[in-house]
Amino acid sequence: MGKGDSRTPSLSNEFRCFFIYILNLARCVLYLLCTWLQNKPTFSDTTNPQVIIMNTSKIQQGFTLIELMIVVAIIGILASIAIPAFTDYTIKAKLANALTASAAYRTAVAVCAQEAGGILTTCDSGASGVPATSATKEVTSVAVADGIITIVLASGIGTDVDGTNIVIAPTITAGSSVLKWTTTTTSTHAATKAYLEKNN
Repeated sequence: MGKGDSRTPSLSNEFRCFFIYILNLARCVLYLLCTWLQNKPTFSDTTNPQVIIMNTSKIQQGFTLIELMIVVAIIGILASIAIPAFTDYTIKAKLANALTASAAYRTAVAVCAQEAGGILTTCDSGASGVPATSATKEVTSVAVADGIITIVLASGIGTDVDGTNIVIAPTITAGSSVLKWTTTTTSTHAATKAYLEKNN
């Protein structure tokens, strides 16, 4: 039988850890901002009742322009970190679904190789027990030739990922019945390549 696929991560746990990190970072930044606002140095004469009234009126007016700009800058920094990371996690989730769609083909190729004595040249789509092509939301088609599985990704996954291929190639050691799978992709998206090829 083929080796189990260990590429699919626990995405829910990764999402949870990532957003806990972002929330804690935001809390720390807001805490520091509030501490700074509460302890801002003032050069007003606090012994003068008129100055005290003016300062109280100023506080009640809300944040100054500089303070609002600081808040906007903090939000921008957090967004610049969170949005790309969230996009990568979304792409990984869709790639996990695409790899799941190939599981039946990997199993069929492993059985085909065993029955043929380690020969993969007869393991093609629709032959020797290998399923014909299929499509899902993330996958346009799956083709098998000589045991090599080629997945064509559908659109809507991500930039530089849509329409690219995932190629899952088996190798078998002489005298062994265990297949080793090597995954490559034509995508140039860095997170996609790292995710698909990390266990090769």
